[in-house]
Amino acid sequence: MHKLSPSTVLRRQSFPAKWEHLPCPKSKCLGGIRTLNHTRQDIEDKLSALKSSIYFSGSNGRISASLRTTEEYLMETLALMTDMLKNPKFDKEELDKLKTQDLADIEQNKSEPRYLASKQLRLLNQKYEKGHPLYATTIEEDIDQINAVTVEAIQSYYDTYYGISDNATLVAIGNFDDQQLKDYFEKNFADFKSNKPYQPIADKFTLNNATNEKIKTPDKKNAISIGVMSFEASQEDADYAALEIASSIFGGGFLNSRIAGRLRQKDGVSYGAGGYVGVDSNPKDKNSSITVYAIYAPENAAKVQRGFSEEIERFIKDGITEDELKVAVNSWVQGENVSRAKDNELSSTINNNLYYDRDMMFYKNIEDKVTRLTVDDVNKVIKKYFKTFDDWTVINAGDFVEYEINNKEKVD
Repeated sequence: MHKLSPSTVLRRQSFPAKWEHLPCPKSKCLGGIRTLNHTRQDIEDKLSALKSSIYFSGSNGRISASLRTTEEYLMETLALMTDMLKNPKFDKEELDKLKTQDLADIEQNKSEPRYLASKQLRLLNQKYEKGHPLYATTIEEDIDQINAVTVEAIQSYYDTYYGISDNATLVAIGNFDDQQLKDYFEKNFADFKSNKPYQPIADKFTLNNATNEKIKTPDKKNAISIGVMSFEASQEDADYAALEIASSIFGGGFLNSRIAGRLRQKDGVSYGAGGYVGVDSNPKDKNSSITVYAIYAPENAAKVQRGFSEEIERFIKDGITEDELKVAVNSWVQGENVSRAKDNELSSTINNNLYYDRDMMFYKNIEDKVTRLTVDDVNKVIKKYFKTFDDWTVINAGDFVEYEINNKEKVD
């Protein structure tokens, strides 16, 4: 039995303010609706019989459809996916179920530290006016927008924006007849067009707001702290390879990274802690950031703050060691090999390659650079991009008693 994983990405014009944050247009309804030809139960039964799965996902300006099947059932599964994409029937009863579910999720999360911290972090670094597709919403705005969604609005959105424009990709991984697949899409999607040209949504680098704030969440056993620091770089920059290794040493290991080693292993104050460097794929935006996080008992808040502050300062001042470099490089190379062996991750990589006009040699060149890195190379990049903790945006959510950071009270 040969597994197949075709996926297609439709890129379209971004929708205007009146469509912002609709739950169903972001492909959600496509994965849980009936079509003009099949009921929801028909679709579930058919997929079960075909031993296949179909997934829809998306964001503003992008819709992705992917499936997992076998060579034997490829064409039948594709036909079902095509029907779901081209002939959805938006039903008020199904919409009401989705809205009820979304509203219940929000209500449940209103007192959850992780949810509130993540939400506030985006709001503190808000850089778009209300109505922009990337505007960060408040909880109240989320509720209002969900309540305002109607079947008519979803249908109008679908009719206006869905279809293949001037920027779409098809990636298939597995044992298949490529000509048969091309012929199928050319025939069955010839009438599924959008006359609106694709327009990417710029999300340019901006400096984060330096602040450290608390959110009180009464009666919650766990607290969370999340810190973010933005910087300007992309994966096409010469520093990218060294940034990947710096990320691994700084916060990538579950137990042996600098952050986890300090807060979990040494101080014993966190249940889970780490960090990562996220480098933007887009060479035009260069909207990159460094993140740290820790989950802990609220009474350990000051120790967590101090641990973050001191470890970041040490990382900048002292850099990494030869042993850390060796372990991180080996781990990174292994991780890349594992990632390329997974169909869904390889498909995503190829789709990105097509979008950014690059091929797998791009990653081969990065791997070559990673394996040639020296301690000095990584330390230079750390000093160039990392900043001390007082320059970060930090949100702490939990049932805190009052605390403050005493920088004189160093933890060795």
